[in-house]
Amino acid sequence: MLPLAAIERAGELAIVTKGETPYDRVAAVSLGGEVDEELMALLAALD
Repeated sequence: MLPLAAIERAGELAIVTKGETPYDRVAAVSLGGEVDEELMALLAALD
């Protein structure tokens, strides 16, 4: 799986999905609520 390949190669993982995943604990960023709302808040914070 792609997430595991990224982790094994010292990459960082960003998860954007509603709900939990098996990779949440190792992700650098995990957005698990209403994705559109969370992405808008993230973009506003970066602005």
